[in-house]
Amino acid sequence: MDELTPRQKEILARLIESHIATTLPVGSRSLAERYGLGLSPASVRNEMGILEEKGYLTHPHTSAGRLPTDKGYQFFVREIVKEEPVAPELSDQIVQEMERKTGNLENLMERVSSLLSVIVKEAALVMTPVRLHVEGSRYVVRQPEFQDLSKLQLLIETLEEKSRLMHLFKNRPTETGVRVAIGEKELPKEIWDCALVSVPYGMGGKQIGVLGVLGPRRMPYGQIIGLIHEVAEKLNPILVRMES
Repeated sequence: MDELTPRQKEILARLIESHIATTLPVGSRSLAERYGLGLSPASVRNEMGILEEKGYLTHPHTSAGRLPTDKGYQFFVREIVKEEPVAPELSDQIVQEMERKTGNLENLMERVSSLLSVIVKEAALVMTPVRLHVEGSRYVVRQPEFQDLSKLQLLIETLEEKSRLMHLFKNRPTETGVRVAIGEKELPKEIWDCALVSVPYGMGGKQIGVLGVLGPRRMPYGQIIGLIHEVAEKLNPILVRMES
C-alpha cells in the first residue's frame, strides 16, 4: 500500500469529513479555509493531486473539487474513524424498545431493524437463522447518490431481493467485530456506491445472526459502528432470557 505522509493523511481525512457533511466535491481552497490546515490552497491542491495519483481521490469532470474513492474510504475507516459511544439516554431507549413485548426471535429482530433504521436514517438489515429483515429502504433511496435512475433501480432491486443480501451476510468473514464493506471489491456491483457496516450478534458466545446498516459510502461511520456494536451487546442478555 502507498505510504502517505502525515500531511497527506490529514488532508485526506478532512476532505472525506467535508464530503460526508456536504455531499459535494471538495476544493483545495475550501479545505484550507475550513480546517485551518496551516497550508496555502496551492499546497493543499498539490497534495490532493498526489492523493489522486495514488488512487485515494478522484474528481468529476465538471468540478475542480475532488471526491474520495473506495480506496480513500477504506483508508479513512481503517486509519481515521473512531467508534463513537452511544449516549446513555439513547442506549436506555434502545434497551427499553427491545424488551417491550419481546415475543419470538423474529418479532424482536423486526423491531430491532426498524429501530436501527429510524436512528441512523439508513437501511437496516438484520439476519436471523430463518430470514432477513430489511427496514428503512426509503432513507437510502432519498440520498443524493441515488438520484440517477439507473443506480436507484439497481439499489431498489437489491434491497428487494433478500436472498442476495442473505448471501452477502453469509459470506461475511468470521471475525467477531464490526466489519465495514465498501465498494466494488467487497459488495455486489449493484450497490458499489454503498457501504455495509455489520456485526454478528448472539447469546452466550454463540453467533445466531448479523446486524447491518446499508447506506451510501458517505456515511457517519463512527456513529454507526458504535450504534450497531451497542445493539449487538444489548441483545445478548435479552436473547438469553428468551431462551431460558
